[in-house]
Amino acid sequence: VDEVAWKGRIRYRYIRRMEERSPAAHHDESRNTNQVLFRLEPTARIHAHWAGKARIDYGRPDTMHTGANVTNAKVDRLYVEGDYSSTRITLGLFPLATKADYGMVSDISMAGGQVVFGREVKVAIAAGRIHDRDNRLFTADGINPSAMRRFLDGTANYQGIEVYNDRTQTFTWGIGFQRVTQADGWDTTLLGTGHSIKNPNGPIRIWNVGLGYRFHSALSLTGAYAMATGIDPLPGNTVDGKHKHAYAFALNYKGAKANQRGSWGAFLAYRHLGGLSTLYSTHQVFGPMQGGEKGWEIGMSWTPLKNVVGKVQYYQGKELISDHSVKALWTELGFLF
Repeated sequence: VDEVAWKGRIRYRYIRRMEERSPAAHHDESRNTNQVLFRLEPTARIHAHWAGKARIDYGRPDTMHTGANVTNAKVDRLYVEGDYSSTRITLGLFPLATKADYGMVSDISMAGGQVVFGREVKVAIAAGRIHDRDNRLFTADGINPSAMRRFLDGTANYQGIEVYNDRTQTFTWGIGFQRVTQADGWDTTLLGTGHSIKNPNGPIRIWNVGLGYRFHSALSLTGAYAMATGIDPLPGNTVDGKHKHAYAFALNYKGAKANQRGSWGAFLAYRHLGGLSTLYSTHQVFGPMQGGEKGWEIGMSWTPLKNVVGKVQYYQGKELISDHSVKALWTELGFLF
């Protein structure tokens, strides 16, 4: 169909993660996974201002490891988008990433709507429903399943507003606010005290800010901070502040570009992703670090051939809930079309 444009990728990921489980006995648990994915992203032009978009994934974790001929198809994005001069309207099931903090708080899919208006300074207003996602890389047959941490437990209502400037500027900044309400109340074991937080009477509110500076075209520095409020534990319980706060700093050099053979990039970052102050961070989607952890991450990307991009990232840190050490290697090879 002439009005439909297709793009996508074939992607392979190898991930190895090691977690300390018994420090006294020097016991570590580790696991690796091989993942292959075929992704299609069609864009259907409706008229000059509106287009329909989707994302369709074919794949299954560990297919490359087991050799099983089994795939699952999933449509995790399906929405319409309208552009009117300095205003963009999005309706449906679409990607929602916080811009003010460079994706530190969330990089998730939401069913609802968003309006972004402005040119040099943008205002983004969003509302809808989001669903929980596993905050652990390995869950089934994985490592330490009893220590799984979930911020959400089911479907929750989301409202958010952010103000930020054009990301191409030398100096970038942003500030935002997110409100997340779960109908059945909160029930999580993020305390590290052995007790649950139950907060059925109010939402969790997350405030986020971010700053960035581009020294020149190849080198930039970004920083972000987020704080969660509105958490009311049961009488006699306390919430450790490390779960309420999140912050991240990253030094970025260049970056691999799919259409430029030989281009490459590298970064060095330190992050503290509090379990109550992040929903599903972009650092979980595109890296080895999980929610409820803190530590250092280093990575590199390279384009050996046009539209072929490789990435390698290494993370070393600790779990916030247990203070156990964590090491992870995350690699990806993508063939884009």
